[in-house]
Amino acid sequence: MSRASRRYKKWERETRNWIWESTRQFALDLCYCRASAINPYSIGVALEPGEILDRQLRACYWTLGEATELFDSFGRARHVPSSWRDSGWCPTLMTSRRLLTRLAADSGRPISKWWISIGGVQVDLARDVVTLDDRTGNWRGAYGGPTVAVISVGAVGAVGAVHGLAALVDHPGLRPLRDETRWASC
Repeated sequence: MSRASRRYKKWERETRNWIWESTRQFALDLCYCRASAINPYSIGVALEPGEILDRQLRACYWTLGEATELFDSFGRARHVPSSWRDSGWCPTLMTSRRLLTRLAADSGRPISKWWISIGGVQVDLARDVVTLDDRTGNWRGAYGGPTVAVISVGAVGAVGAVHGLAALVDHPGLRPLRDETRWASC
C-alpha cells in the first residue's frame, strides 16, 4: 500500500471516529433542543427568523435529473432516462428547518431543501449514503461520504418532527449508531 493510500485511510478512519461521536452528540442535542455555536456566515447564508443552525459539514451531493426528450439529426424525439448528477464535495449547513447545500459544481449556487418538504428518507450508513425524496416527487437528492451520518440524524430528526422523538431511537437506518460493538471498533 502506498504512503498516500495509508494517509487517506488514516484520514478516513479519524474522520469517521469524529463523525460518529459528533453524530451521537447531535442526536442528543436534537432530543434536548440544544443549539450549536456554529456561524452561518462562513458559507454566506441568511437564516430565517427562528431558524437554528445545527451543523456545518462537507458531503458529496448528487441529484436525480429529470428524464428529457432529445432530438436526433433526423428530428426524431428520443427519451433519455433520468440519471444522477454529481455536484462533488459541497459545503452543507443543517438547520432546524432545512438542509442547505452550496453546490461545488454549479458556481457555488445554494439550494435549500426544507425539512417540511421531505417525504422520504433512506439511510444506508454501511455505504455512507442518505437519499432524500420530497413529498411532490419532483426532487430526489443523495448525500455521501463519512459525514453522512450527521445528515442522516438531521433527516430522521425532520421525520421525528412528524413522528416524535421516537423516530431517532427506532429508525432502522440509524441502528449502527446505537450498536455499541460497532462503536467500540471505530
